[in-house]
Amino acid sequence: MSSEGPSLLEEDELAQENDENQAEEVQKTRVDEGTVAPMEGSGDPSQGSGDPIQTEVVSPGGTPGRKRFNVDDIVAWLKSYAFFVYSSQALSAWGDRMWSFAVGLYLVEIDDSLRLTATYGLSLTASVFFFGAVVGRAVDKTSRLRAIQISLFLQNSFVTVNAVLMVLLLQYQVKSGAGFVYGLVQLLIILVGVCAKLSSVAEKIAVQKDWIVVIAGENKEYLAAMNASIRRIDLTVNILAPIVVGWIMSFASMKIAGIFIASWNIVSMFVEYFLLWNVYKRVPALAEKKILKRATDQTSSSDGETSTVEGQTQFKKVKWNPFSAILGWLQTTYDGLKIYYSYQIFWAAFGLACLYMTVMGFDTVTTGYGYALGVPEYILGIFRALGSAAGIIGTIMFVFLRKRVGIVRSGLYALSIQITFLTLCVGSVFAPGSPFDPRFLQTQRMSGNNETCVLVESQDVESHMSAGLFFGGMILSRMGLWAFDLVTSQQIQEAIAEEHRGIFNGIQNSFQGSFDMIHFVLVIGLPCPESFGYLIFASFAFVCTGGVMYAIYSYKQRGHILPHQLKECLPSESSQRSRLRGA
Repeated sequence: MSSEGPSLLEEDELAQENDENQAEEVQKTRVDEGTVAPMEGSGDPSQGSGDPIQTEVVSPGGTPGRKRFNVDDIVAWLKSYAFFVYSSQALSAWGDRMWSFAVGLYLVEIDDSLRLTATYGLSLTASVFFFGAVVGRAVDKTSRLRAIQISLFLQNSFVTVNAVLMVLLLQYQVKSGAGFVYGLVQLLIILVGVCAKLSSVAEKIAVQKDWIVVIAGENKEYLAAMNASIRRIDLTVNILAPIVVGWIMSFASMKIAGIFIASWNIVSMFVEYFLLWNVYKRVPALAEKKILKRATDQTSSSDGETSTVEGQTQFKKVKWNPFSAILGWLQTTYDGLKIYYSYQIFWAAFGLACLYMTVMGFDTVTTGYGYALGVPEYILGIFRALGSAAGIIGTIMFVFLRKRVGIVRSGLYALSIQITFLTLCVGSVFAPGSPFDPRFLQTQRMSGNNETCVLVESQDVESHMSAGLFFGGMILSRMGLWAFDLVTSQQIQEAIAEEHRGIFNGIQNSFQGSFDMIHFVLVIGLPCPESFGYLIFASFAFVCTGGVMYAIYSYKQRGHILPHQLKECLPSESSQRSRLRGA
Protein backbone atom coordinates (compact mmCIF):
# COMPACT_ATOMS: atom_id res chain seq x y z
CA MET A 1 0.00 0.00 0.00
CA SER A 2 1.33 3.43 -0.86
CA SER A 3 2.25 5.55 2.12
CA GLU A 4 1.03 8.70 0.32
CA GLY A 5 -2.66 7.65 0.21
CA PRO A 6 -5.08 7.80 3.14
CA SER A 7 -5.55 4.78 5.36
CA LEU A 8 -8.76 2.73 5.42
CA LEU A 9 -9.68 4.32 8.75
CA GLU A 10 -9.21 7.79 7.32
CA GLU A 11 -11.33 6.89 4.29
CA ASP A 12 -14.15 5.69 6.56
CA GLU A 13 -13.98 8.90 8.60
CA LEU A 14 -14.06 11.04 5.45
CA ALA A 15 -17.01 9.07 4.07
CA GLN A 16 -18.91 9.42 7.36
CA GLU A 17 -18.24 13.16 7.48
CA ASN A 18 -19.40 13.49 3.88
CA ASP A 19 -22.62 11.63 4.70
CA GLU A 20 -23.32 13.88 7.69
CA ASN A 21 -22.74 17.04 5.64
CA GLN A 22 -25.01 15.67 2.91
CA ALA A 23 -27.76 14.94 5.43
CA GLU A 24 -27.51 18.44 6.91
CA GLU A 25 -27.70 19.97 3.44
CA VAL A 26 -30.77 17.90 2.54
CA GLN A 27 -32.46 18.85 5.81
CA LYS A 28 -31.70 22.56 5.23
CA THR A 29 -33.01 22.39 1.68
CA ARG A 30 -36.24 20.75 2.82
CA VAL A 31 -36.79 23.41 5.48
CA ASP A 32 -36.25 26.14 2.88
CA GLU A 33 -38.73 24.48 0.54
CA GLY A 34 -41.36 24.29 3.29
CA THR A 35 -41.54 20.50 3.43
CA VAL A 36 -40.18 20.46 6.98
CA ALA A 37 -41.55 22.69 9.70
CA PRO A 38 -39.16 24.86 11.70
CA MET A 39 -38.69 24.24 15.39
CA GLU A 40 -41.56 24.99 17.67
CA GLY A 41 -41.03 27.11 20.71
CA SER A 42 -39.92 30.59 19.82
CA GLY A 43 -41.35 30.70 16.33
CA ASP A 44 -37.80 30.98 14.97
CA PRO A 45 -37.19 28.38 12.28
CA SER A 46 -33.44 28.75 12.63
CA GLN A 47 -33.58 26.72 15.83
CA GLY A 48 -34.72 23.51 14.20
CA SER A 49 -37.99 21.60 14.24
CA GLY A 50 -40.25 20.51 17.01
CA ASP A 51 -40.85 17.37 14.98
CA PRO A 52 -37.36 16.54 13.75
CA ILE A 53 -37.31 14.43 10.61
CA GLN A 54 -34.48 11.97 10.54
CA THR A 55 -32.87 12.09 7.12
CA GLU A 56 -30.73 9.01 6.69
CA VAL A 57 -27.99 8.99 4.05
CA VAL A 58 -26.46 5.64 3.20
CA SER A 59 -23.89 4.46 0.74
CA PRO A 60 -25.35 1.53 -1.16
CA GLY A 61 -22.79 -0.19 -3.31
CA GLY A 62 -20.04 1.95 -1.86
CA THR A 63 -21.54 5.16 -3.32
CA PRO A 64 -21.94 7.78 -0.59
CA GLY A 65 -24.56 10.52 -0.58
CA ARG A 66 -27.73 8.67 -1.63
CA LYS A 67 -30.82 9.30 0.46
CA ARG A 68 -32.79 6.23 1.50
CA PHE A 69 -36.58 6.47 1.52
CA ASN A 70 -37.80 6.54 5.10
CA VAL A 71 -41.47 6.20 6.04
CA ASP A 72 -40.72 7.94 9.32
CA ASP A 73 -40.00 11.12 7.36
CA ILE A 74 -43.53 11.20 6.02
CA VAL A 75 -45.06 10.34 9.39
CA ALA A 76 -43.05 13.09 11.08
CA TRP A 77 -44.08 15.65 8.46
CA LEU A 78 -47.73 14.67 8.87
CA LYS A 79 -47.34 15.56 12.54
CA SER A 80 -45.63 18.89 11.86
CA TYR A 81 -47.52 22.14 12.26
CA ALA A 82 -46.70 23.05 8.66
CA PHE A 83 -48.95 20.18 7.61
CA PHE A 84 -51.60 21.28 10.13
CA VAL A 85 -51.66 24.82 8.71
CA TYR A 86 -51.84 23.56 5.12
CA SER A 87 -54.63 21.13 6.02
CA SER A 88 -56.70 23.80 7.75
CA GLN A 89 -56.34 26.14 4.79
CA ALA A 90 -57.22 23.35 2.36
CA LEU A 91 -60.43 22.63 4.27
CA SER A 92 -61.27 26.32 4.46
CA ALA A 93 -60.60 26.86 0.76
CA TRP A 94 -62.64 23.80 -0.18
CA GLY A 95 -65.68 25.09 1.70
CA ASP A 96 -65.31 28.59 0.25
CA ARG A 97 -64.89 27.38 -3.34
CA MET A 98 -67.79 24.96 -3.13
CA TRP A 99 -70.12 27.63 -1.83
CA SER A 100 -68.96 30.41 -4.19
CA PHE A 101 -69.62 28.09 -7.14
CA ALA A 102 -72.94 26.78 -5.88
CA VAL A 103 -74.49 30.03 -4.67
CA GLY A 104 -74.57 31.53 -8.16
CA LEU A 105 -76.48 28.53 -9.47
CA TYR A 106 -78.89 28.61 -6.53
CA LEU A 107 -79.64 32.30 -7.00
CA VAL A 108 -80.32 31.87 -10.72
CA GLU A 109 -82.59 28.91 -9.97
CA ILE A 110 -84.55 30.95 -7.42
CA ASP A 111 -84.78 34.27 -9.29
CA ASP A 112 -84.81 33.06 -12.93
CA SER A 113 -82.48 35.97 -13.81
CA LEU A 114 -79.07 37.41 -13.01
CA ARG A 115 -80.46 40.31 -10.97
CA LEU A 116 -80.26 38.61 -7.58
CA THR A 117 -76.88 37.11 -8.46
CA ALA A 118 -75.46 40.54 -9.37
CA THR A 119 -76.96 42.13 -6.26
CA TYR A 120 -75.50 39.41 -4.08
CA GLY A 121 -72.01 39.77 -5.56
CA LEU A 122 -72.08 43.55 -5.37
CA SER A 123 -73.26 43.45 -1.74
CA LEU A 124 -70.39 41.16 -0.73
CA THR A 125 -67.85 43.38 -2.47
CA ALA A 126 -69.33 46.53 -0.93
CA SER A 127 -69.25 44.99 2.55
CA VAL A 128 -65.52 44.34 2.27
CA PHE A 129 -64.99 47.88 0.99
CA PHE A 130 -66.85 49.53 3.86
CA PHE A 131 -65.95 47.19 6.72
CA GLY A 132 -62.53 45.82 5.74
CA ALA A 133 -60.74 48.21 8.09
CA VAL A 134 -63.11 47.40 10.96
CA VAL A 135 -62.53 43.67 10.50
CA GLY A 136 -58.77 44.19 10.38
CA ARG A 137 -58.81 46.32 13.52
CA ALA A 138 -60.87 43.66 15.31
CA VAL A 139 -58.27 41.03 14.42
CA ASP A 140 -55.51 43.31 15.73
CA LYS A 141 -57.32 43.84 19.04
CA THR A 142 -58.09 40.17 19.63
CA SER A 143 -55.77 37.42 20.77
CA ARG A 144 -54.81 35.02 18.00
CA LEU A 145 -56.68 31.97 19.26
CA ARG A 146 -59.80 33.98 20.08
CA ALA A 147 -59.79 35.54 16.60
CA ILE A 148 -59.69 32.08 15.04
CA GLN A 149 -62.47 30.81 17.29
CA ILE A 150 -64.81 33.67 16.40
CA SER A 151 -64.06 33.85 12.67
CA LEU A 152 -64.27 30.10 12.09
CA PHE A 153 -67.53 29.77 14.01
CA LEU A 154 -69.19 32.72 12.29
CA GLN A 155 -67.97 31.90 8.78
CA ASN A 156 -69.01 28.25 8.78
CA SER A 157 -72.25 28.94 10.64
CA PHE A 158 -73.39 31.62 8.19
CA VAL A 159 -72.54 29.49 5.15
CA THR A 160 -74.45 26.60 6.71
CA VAL A 161 -77.48 28.82 7.34
CA ASN A 162 -77.45 30.07 3.76
CA ALA A 163 -77.09 26.55 2.35
CA VAL A 164 -80.01 25.31 4.46
CA LEU A 165 -82.03 28.34 3.41
CA MET A 166 -81.40 27.54 -0.27
CA VAL A 167 -82.53 23.96 0.26
CA LEU A 168 -85.75 25.13 1.91
CA LEU A 169 -86.44 27.56 -0.92
CA LEU A 170 -86.01 24.79 -3.48
CA GLN A 171 -88.11 22.41 -1.41
CA TYR A 172 -91.07 24.78 -1.07
CA GLN A 173 -90.63 26.38 -4.52
CA VAL A 174 -90.40 29.97 -3.27
CA LYS A 175 -90.10 32.06 -6.44
CA SER A 176 -90.19 35.72 -7.40
CA GLY A 177 -94.00 35.69 -7.42
CA ALA A 178 -94.17 35.11 -3.66
CA GLY A 179 -94.25 38.86 -2.96
CA PHE A 180 -93.28 39.94 0.54
CA VAL A 181 -91.95 36.53 1.52
CA TYR A 182 -89.66 36.47 -1.49
CA GLY A 183 -88.33 39.96 -0.76
CA LEU A 184 -87.65 39.00 2.84
CA VAL A 185 -85.83 35.87 1.69
CA GLN A 186 -83.69 37.93 -0.69
CA LEU A 187 -82.70 40.30 2.09
CA LEU A 188 -81.89 37.43 4.44
CA ILE A 189 -79.74 35.66 1.84
CA ILE A 190 -77.73 38.82 1.19
CA LEU A 191 -77.28 39.70 4.88
CA VAL A 192 -76.16 36.20 5.81
CA GLY A 193 -73.82 36.13 2.80
CA VAL A 194 -72.27 39.44 3.82
CA CYS A 195 -71.66 38.18 7.37
CA ALA A 196 -70.06 35.01 6.00
CA LYS A 197 -67.83 37.04 3.69
CA LEU A 198 -66.59 39.35 6.45
CA SER A 199 -65.92 36.36 8.71
CA SER A 200 -63.93 34.74 5.91
CA VAL A 201 -61.87 37.91 5.50
CA ALA A 202 -61.12 37.90 9.23
CA GLU A 203 -60.01 34.26 9.15
CA LYS A 204 -57.71 34.83 6.17
CA ILE A 205 -56.14 37.91 7.75
CA ALA A 206 -55.57 36.04 11.01
CA VAL A 207 -53.98 32.92 9.51
CA GLN A 208 -52.41 33.96 6.21
CA LYS A 209 -51.25 37.44 7.20
CA ASP A 210 -50.31 36.90 10.85
CA TRP A 211 -49.99 33.29 12.00
CA ILE A 212 -47.64 32.10 9.28
CA VAL A 213 -45.44 35.17 9.78
CA VAL A 214 -45.01 34.24 13.44
CA ILE A 215 -44.45 30.58 12.56
CA ALA A 216 -41.76 31.41 9.99
CA GLY A 217 -39.99 33.80 12.33
CA GLU A 218 -36.91 35.30 10.69
CA ASN A 219 -36.71 32.62 7.99
CA LYS A 220 -37.92 34.43 4.87
CA GLU A 221 -37.28 31.37 2.70
CA TYR A 222 -39.67 29.35 4.83
CA LEU A 223 -42.23 32.16 4.76
CA ALA A 224 -42.04 32.25 0.96
CA ALA A 225 -42.47 28.48 0.81
CA MET A 226 -45.54 28.60 3.08
CA ASN A 227 -47.11 31.44 1.08
CA ALA A 228 -46.55 29.58 -2.19
CA SER A 229 -47.88 26.30 -0.77
CA ILE A 230 -51.06 27.91 0.55
CA ARG A 231 -51.64 29.62 -2.79
CA ARG A 232 -51.13 26.32 -4.65
CA ILE A 233 -53.64 24.66 -2.36
CA ASP A 234 -56.19 27.39 -3.06
CA LEU A 235 -55.71 27.20 -6.84
CA THR A 236 -55.88 23.40 -6.83
CA VAL A 237 -59.08 23.47 -4.79
CA ASN A 238 -60.44 26.04 -7.24
CA ILE A 239 -60.18 23.36 -9.92
CA LEU A 240 -61.54 20.41 -7.95
CA ALA A 241 -64.27 21.85 -5.70
CA PRO A 242 -66.58 23.11 -8.50
CA ILE A 243 -66.23 19.74 -10.24
CA VAL A 244 -67.38 17.89 -7.11
CA VAL A 245 -70.32 20.24 -6.47
CA GLY A 246 -71.32 20.22 -10.13
CA TRP A 247 -71.22 16.43 -10.17
CA ILE A 248 -73.47 16.24 -7.09
CA MET A 249 -75.92 18.72 -8.60
CA SER A 250 -75.99 16.90 -11.93
CA PHE A 251 -76.26 13.31 -10.73
CA ALA A 252 -78.11 13.84 -7.44
CA SER A 253 -79.92 17.16 -7.04
CA MET A 254 -79.36 20.76 -6.04
CA LYS A 255 -80.99 20.03 -2.69
CA ILE A 256 -78.58 17.17 -1.99
CA ALA A 257 -75.69 19.46 -2.92
CA GLY A 258 -76.93 22.08 -0.45
CA ILE A 259 -77.16 19.48 2.33
CA PHE A 260 -73.64 18.30 1.48
CA ILE A 261 -72.23 21.85 1.62
CA ALA A 262 -73.96 22.56 4.94
CA SER A 263 -72.69 19.29 6.43
CA TRP A 264 -69.19 19.95 5.14
CA ASN A 265 -69.03 23.36 6.83
CA ILE A 266 -70.20 21.99 10.17
CA VAL A 267 -67.63 19.18 10.22
CA SER A 268 -64.90 21.34 8.71
CA MET A 269 -65.31 23.99 11.41
CA PHE A 270 -64.31 21.57 14.17
CA VAL A 271 -61.48 19.97 12.18
CA GLU A 272 -60.00 23.34 11.18
CA TYR A 273 -60.09 24.57 14.76
CA PHE A 274 -58.50 21.36 16.04
CA LEU A 275 -55.62 21.72 13.56
CA LEU A 276 -55.01 25.40 14.33
CA TRP A 277 -55.37 24.80 18.08
CA ASN A 278 -52.56 22.23 17.86
CA VAL A 279 -50.37 24.74 16.05
CA TYR A 280 -51.18 27.39 18.66
CA LYS A 281 -50.20 25.08 21.52
CA ARG A 282 -46.93 24.05 19.87
CA VAL A 283 -45.79 27.57 18.94
CA PRO A 284 -45.67 29.62 22.16
CA ALA A 285 -44.90 32.78 20.18
CA LEU A 286 -48.48 32.75 18.91
CA ALA A 287 -49.73 33.32 22.46
CA GLU A 288 -47.87 36.65 22.60
CA LYS A 289 -49.30 39.47 20.55
CA LYS A 290 -48.61 43.18 20.35
CA ILE A 291 -51.76 45.28 20.39
CA LEU A 292 -51.79 48.92 19.34
CA LYS A 293 -53.65 51.15 21.77
CA ARG A 294 -55.25 54.31 20.48
CA ALA A 295 -54.27 57.63 21.90
CA THR A 296 -57.86 58.07 23.05
CA ASP A 297 -57.80 54.85 25.05
CA GLN A 298 -57.31 54.90 28.81
CA THR A 299 -53.67 53.84 28.77
CA SER A 300 -50.43 54.97 30.27
CA SER A 301 -49.31 56.28 26.90
CA SER A 302 -50.79 59.24 25.10
CA ASP A 303 -49.47 58.34 21.65
CA GLY A 304 -50.46 54.86 20.64
CA GLU A 305 -48.18 52.61 22.67
CA THR A 306 -48.00 48.90 21.96
CA SER A 307 -48.41 46.26 24.60
CA THR A 308 -47.80 42.53 24.59
CA VAL A 309 -50.58 40.31 25.83
CA GLU A 310 -50.64 36.60 26.46
CA GLY A 311 -53.71 34.42 26.26
CA GLN A 312 -57.09 36.08 25.89
CA THR A 313 -57.48 39.80 25.30
CA GLN A 314 -59.49 41.60 27.95
CA PHE A 315 -62.29 43.95 26.82
CA LYS A 316 -64.38 46.45 28.68
CA LYS A 317 -68.13 46.08 28.44
CA VAL A 318 -69.64 49.25 26.99
CA LYS A 319 -73.20 50.19 26.11
CA TRP A 320 -73.77 50.14 22.35
CA ASN A 321 -74.74 53.43 20.73
CA PRO A 322 -75.49 53.71 16.98
CA PHE A 323 -73.96 57.18 16.69
CA SER A 324 -70.87 56.06 18.55
CA ALA A 325 -70.68 53.04 16.28
CA ILE A 326 -70.72 55.23 13.16
CA LEU A 327 -68.11 57.57 14.61
CA GLY A 328 -66.05 54.57 15.65
CA TRP A 329 -66.23 53.16 12.12
CA LEU A 330 -65.10 56.49 10.64
CA GLN A 331 -62.31 56.81 13.20
CA THR A 332 -61.13 53.25 12.56
CA THR A 333 -61.10 53.81 8.80
CA TYR A 334 -59.23 57.09 9.18
CA ASP A 335 -56.66 55.53 11.53
CA GLY A 336 -56.28 52.62 9.15
CA LEU A 337 -55.63 54.89 6.18
CA LYS A 338 -52.97 56.79 8.13
CA ILE A 339 -51.26 53.53 9.05
CA TYR A 340 -51.60 52.26 5.48
CA TYR A 341 -49.95 55.30 3.91
CA SER A 342 -47.25 55.49 6.57
CA TYR A 343 -45.58 52.37 5.15
CA GLN A 344 -43.57 52.58 1.94
CA ILE A 345 -44.98 49.20 0.91
CA PHE A 346 -48.31 50.91 0.23
CA TRP A 347 -47.06 51.71 -3.30
CA ALA A 348 -46.82 47.99 -4.06
CA ALA A 349 -49.99 47.13 -2.14
CA PHE A 350 -52.05 49.75 -3.96
CA GLY A 351 -50.58 48.51 -7.24
CA LEU A 352 -51.88 45.04 -6.38
CA ALA A 353 -55.31 46.49 -5.63
CA CYS A 354 -55.41 48.10 -9.09
CA LEU A 355 -55.32 44.63 -10.64
CA TYR A 356 -58.79 43.93 -9.21
CA MET A 357 -60.37 46.37 -11.68
CA THR A 358 -60.42 43.89 -14.53
CA VAL A 359 -62.78 41.94 -16.73
CA MET A 360 -59.86 39.70 -17.70
CA GLY A 361 -60.46 37.21 -14.92
CA PHE A 362 -62.42 34.00 -14.62
CA ASP A 363 -65.72 35.27 -13.27
CA THR A 364 -69.33 35.29 -14.42
CA VAL A 365 -68.74 38.33 -16.64
CA THR A 366 -65.94 36.65 -18.55
CA THR A 367 -67.92 33.43 -18.82
CA GLY A 368 -70.85 35.32 -20.33
CA TYR A 369 -68.58 37.08 -22.82
CA GLY A 370 -67.02 33.79 -23.88
CA TYR A 371 -70.45 32.27 -24.35
CA ALA A 372 -71.41 35.26 -26.51
CA LEU A 373 -68.34 34.58 -28.66
CA GLY A 374 -69.61 31.07 -29.30
CA VAL A 375 -67.34 29.17 -26.90
CA PRO A 376 -69.06 25.96 -25.66
CA GLU A 377 -69.73 25.59 -21.94
CA TYR A 378 -67.37 22.66 -21.48
CA ILE A 379 -64.56 24.60 -23.15
CA LEU A 380 -65.16 27.49 -20.75
CA GLY A 381 -64.79 25.03 -17.88
CA ILE A 382 -61.51 23.78 -19.34
CA PHE A 383 -60.29 27.36 -19.70
CA ARG A 384 -61.02 28.00 -16.01
CA ALA A 385 -59.07 24.89 -15.02
CA LEU A 386 -56.15 25.91 -17.25
CA GLY A 387 -56.17 29.34 -15.61
CA SER A 388 -55.80 27.76 -12.18
CA ALA A 389 -53.04 25.48 -13.50
CA ALA A 390 -51.20 28.52 -14.86
CA GLY A 391 -51.57 30.12 -11.43
CA ILE A 392 -49.94 27.08 -9.83
CA ILE A 393 -47.03 27.47 -12.26
CA GLY A 394 -46.88 31.10 -11.14
CA THR A 395 -46.41 30.04 -7.51
CA ILE A 396 -43.47 27.84 -8.56
CA MET A 397 -42.09 30.69 -10.63
CA PHE A 398 -42.31 32.98 -7.59
CA VAL A 399 -40.06 30.73 -5.51
CA PHE A 400 -37.55 30.45 -8.37
CA LEU A 401 -37.46 34.19 -9.11
CA ARG A 402 -37.16 35.13 -5.46
CA LYS A 403 -34.04 32.99 -5.08
CA ARG A 404 -32.48 34.20 -8.32
CA VAL A 405 -33.18 37.94 -8.44
CA GLY A 406 -34.61 38.85 -5.02
CA ILE A 407 -38.18 39.54 -4.01
CA VAL A 408 -38.40 43.18 -5.17
CA ARG A 409 -37.17 42.47 -8.69
CA SER A 410 -39.37 39.37 -8.80
CA GLY A 411 -42.38 41.69 -8.77
CA LEU A 412 -41.09 43.54 -11.83
CA TYR A 413 -40.56 40.27 -13.69
CA ALA A 414 -44.00 38.96 -12.71
CA LEU A 415 -45.80 42.13 -13.79
CA SER A 416 -43.88 42.17 -17.07
CA ILE A 417 -45.06 38.62 -17.78
CA GLN A 418 -48.65 39.49 -16.92
CA ILE A 419 -48.76 42.66 -19.02
CA THR A 420 -47.07 40.94 -21.96
CA PHE A 421 -49.69 38.22 -22.17
CA LEU A 422 -52.57 40.63 -21.54
CA THR A 423 -51.63 42.40 -24.76
CA LEU A 424 -53.11 39.33 -26.47
CA CYS A 425 -56.44 40.18 -24.83
CA VAL A 426 -56.17 43.73 -26.14
CA GLY A 427 -55.36 42.37 -29.59
CA SER A 428 -58.42 40.12 -29.44
CA VAL A 429 -60.62 43.23 -29.66
CA PHE A 430 -59.41 43.79 -33.22
CA ALA A 431 -59.12 40.12 -34.25
CA PRO A 432 -61.62 38.33 -36.52
CA GLY A 433 -64.63 37.22 -34.53
CA SER A 434 -64.56 40.17 -32.16
CA PRO A 435 -67.78 42.15 -31.64
CA PHE A 436 -65.80 45.10 -32.98
CA ASP A 437 -65.30 43.22 -36.25
CA PRO A 438 -67.92 43.91 -38.98
CA ARG A 439 -68.12 40.23 -39.97
CA PHE A 440 -69.03 39.33 -36.40
CA LEU A 441 -71.53 42.16 -36.11
CA GLN A 442 -73.39 40.74 -39.13
CA THR A 443 -74.08 37.59 -37.11
CA GLN A 444 -75.83 39.55 -34.36
CA ARG A 445 -79.51 40.16 -33.96
CA MET A 446 -81.37 42.19 -31.40
CA SER A 447 -84.10 40.57 -29.37
CA GLY A 448 -87.52 42.11 -28.88
CA ASN A 449 -86.19 43.88 -25.78
CA ASN A 450 -83.76 46.55 -26.94
CA GLU A 451 -81.84 46.32 -23.68
CA THR A 452 -80.84 42.72 -24.29
CA CYS A 453 -78.10 41.69 -26.72
CA VAL A 454 -78.33 38.19 -28.14
CA LEU A 455 -75.52 36.74 -30.24
CA VAL A 456 -75.78 33.97 -32.79
CA GLU A 457 -72.64 31.86 -33.08
CA SER A 458 -70.87 32.33 -36.41
CA GLN A 459 -70.02 29.29 -38.50
CA ASP A 460 -66.82 30.91 -39.78
CA VAL A 461 -63.69 29.28 -38.31
CA GLU A 462 -62.04 32.69 -38.09
CA SER A 463 -64.71 33.80 -35.64
CA HIS A 464 -62.93 31.83 -32.90
CA MET A 465 -59.67 33.76 -33.28
CA SER A 466 -60.79 36.58 -30.99
CA ALA A 467 -61.92 34.14 -28.30
CA GLY A 468 -58.67 32.20 -28.62
CA LEU A 469 -56.55 35.32 -28.19
CA PHE A 470 -58.67 36.59 -25.30
CA PHE A 471 -58.73 33.40 -23.25
CA GLY A 472 -55.20 32.38 -24.24
CA GLY A 473 -53.76 35.69 -23.06
CA MET A 474 -55.86 35.59 -19.91
CA ILE A 475 -54.76 32.05 -19.03
CA LEU A 476 -51.06 32.72 -19.60
CA SER A 477 -51.20 36.02 -17.70
CA ARG A 478 -52.24 34.12 -14.54
CA MET A 479 -48.63 33.01 -14.13
CA GLY A 480 -47.48 36.60 -13.68
CA LEU A 481 -50.59 37.59 -11.73
CA TRP A 482 -50.25 34.99 -8.98
CA ALA A 483 -46.47 35.36 -8.83
CA PHE A 484 -46.95 39.11 -8.30
CA ASP A 485 -49.65 38.46 -5.71
CA LEU A 486 -47.22 36.31 -3.72
CA VAL A 487 -44.40 38.84 -4.14
CA THR A 488 -46.50 41.69 -2.79
CA SER A 489 -48.15 39.62 -0.05
CA GLN A 490 -44.81 38.50 1.37
CA GLN A 491 -43.37 42.01 1.29
CA ILE A 492 -46.42 43.20 3.20
CA GLN A 493 -45.91 40.41 5.73
CA GLU A 494 -42.26 41.37 6.20
CA ALA A 495 -42.78 45.14 6.29
CA ILE A 496 -45.83 45.59 8.51
CA ALA A 497 -45.43 45.70 12.27
CA GLU A 498 -47.21 42.97 14.20
CA GLU A 499 -49.72 45.35 15.78
CA HIS A 500 -50.67 46.78 12.36
CA ARG A 501 -51.12 43.58 10.34
CA GLY A 502 -54.87 43.39 10.76
CA ILE A 503 -55.70 47.03 10.06
CA PHE A 504 -53.27 47.26 7.11
CA ASN A 505 -54.67 44.15 5.44
CA GLY A 506 -58.19 45.31 6.23
CA ILE A 507 -57.56 48.55 4.35
CA GLN A 508 -55.93 46.53 1.57
CA ASN A 509 -59.06 44.40 1.28
CA SER A 510 -61.14 47.57 1.16
CA PHE A 511 -59.13 48.97 -1.74
CA GLN A 512 -59.32 45.67 -3.58
CA GLY A 513 -63.06 45.59 -3.00
CA SER A 514 -63.44 49.16 -4.27
CA PHE A 515 -61.71 48.35 -7.56
CA ASP A 516 -63.79 45.20 -7.85
CA MET A 517 -66.90 47.35 -7.42
CA ILE A 518 -65.73 49.67 -10.19
CA HIS A 519 -65.44 46.65 -12.45
CA PHE A 520 -69.04 45.67 -11.66
CA VAL A 521 -70.30 49.21 -12.27
CA LEU A 522 -68.54 49.42 -15.64
CA VAL A 523 -70.05 46.10 -16.70
CA ILE A 524 -73.51 47.34 -15.72
CA GLY A 525 -72.92 50.53 -17.73
CA LEU A 526 -71.56 48.68 -20.78
CA PRO A 527 -73.41 45.36 -20.70
CA CYS A 528 -73.39 44.33 -24.38
CA PRO A 529 -70.58 42.24 -25.91
CA GLU A 530 -69.92 44.81 -28.65
CA SER A 531 -68.88 47.27 -25.94
CA PHE A 532 -66.79 44.71 -24.04
CA GLY A 533 -63.66 45.90 -25.82
CA TYR A 534 -63.83 49.18 -23.91
CA LEU A 535 -63.82 47.19 -20.68
CA ILE A 536 -60.74 45.31 -21.88
CA PHE A 537 -58.96 48.61 -22.59
CA ALA A 538 -59.89 49.96 -19.15
CA SER A 539 -58.74 46.76 -17.45
CA PHE A 540 -55.41 46.83 -19.27
CA ALA A 541 -54.93 50.47 -18.25
CA PHE A 542 -55.51 49.61 -14.59
CA VAL A 543 -53.04 46.71 -14.76
CA CYS A 544 -50.44 49.05 -16.26
CA THR A 545 -51.21 51.58 -13.51
CA GLY A 546 -50.54 48.87 -10.95
CA GLY A 547 -47.25 48.19 -12.71
CA VAL A 548 -46.28 51.86 -12.47
CA MET A 549 -47.13 51.90 -8.76
CA TYR A 550 -44.92 48.88 -8.14
CA ALA A 551 -42.13 50.38 -10.25
CA ILE A 552 -42.21 53.44 -7.99
CA TYR A 553 -41.94 51.18 -4.96
CA SER A 554 -39.06 49.29 -6.55
CA TYR A 555 -37.25 52.56 -7.26
CA LYS A 556 -37.71 53.71 -3.66
CA GLN A 557 -36.37 50.40 -2.38
CA ARG A 558 -33.45 49.87 -4.78
CA GLY A 559 -32.67 53.37 -6.03
CA HIS A 560 -33.16 52.28 -9.64
CA ILE A 561 -35.49 50.19 -11.79
CA LEU A 562 -33.23 48.78 -14.50
CA PRO A 563 -31.02 45.76 -13.71
CA HIS A 564 -27.43 46.48 -12.64
CA GLN A 565 -25.98 44.95 -15.80
CA LEU A 566 -28.11 47.15 -18.04
CA LYS A 567 -27.31 50.25 -16.00
CA GLU A 568 -23.59 49.64 -16.42
CA CYS A 569 -24.04 49.45 -20.20
CA LEU A 570 -25.86 52.78 -20.36
CA PRO A 571 -23.73 55.95 -20.58
CA SER A 572 -23.65 58.06 -17.45
CA GLU A 573 -24.55 61.74 -17.38
CA SER A 574 -20.89 62.78 -16.95
CA SER A 575 -19.79 60.76 -19.99
CA GLN A 576 -22.59 62.28 -22.04
CA ARG A 577 -21.48 65.79 -21.04
CA SER A 578 -17.87 65.04 -21.96
CA ARG A 579 -18.96 63.78 -25.38
CA LEU A 580 -20.95 66.94 -25.96
CA ARG A 581 -17.96 69.10 -25.02
CA GLY A 582 -15.73 67.08 -27.37
CA ALA A 583 -18.20 67.51 -30.20
